[in-house]
Amino acid sequence: MKLILCVSDEMGVLFNERRQSSDIKVVQDVIELASGSRVLAHTYSGKLFAEYPQVVLADDYLTQAGEDDYCFCEKGTPDANQVKSVILYLWNRSYPWDVCLDDVIDMNQFQKTEETEFSGNSHEKITRQIFERIS
Repeated sequence: MKLILCVSDEMGVLFNERRQSSDIKVVQDVIELASGSRVLAHTYSGKLFAEYPQVVLADDYLTQAGEDDYCFCEKGTPDANQVKSVILYLWNRSYPWDVCLDDVIDMNQFQKTEETEFSGNSHEKITRQIFERIS
């Protein structure tokens, strides 16, 4: 699977079981990036993807994911052996957090291969980084 996460400057993912922030431009970028592939997300993320009925929402989305599927991860911990790439969206801001990236996946198994910046709707700068599994 291709795991997608949004993180703050300190690599925070969630605070008190809630997302730290959201931006419609990130959602649009996820849909464009995954064009032609399946996108899965937890039912918690349903509000973000309301305009995109092609996104599969399920509480067990991580176990439903196939090798080439994209998983927008706000809830849950994937089987690290199933993750072949990680896509991070950095908010470029500090937010409180109690779940960080290291709680979700060990990034030492991945190498950054791409970085892109774009302007968001609510965030002046959003950075997308793509990491591929190190063989």
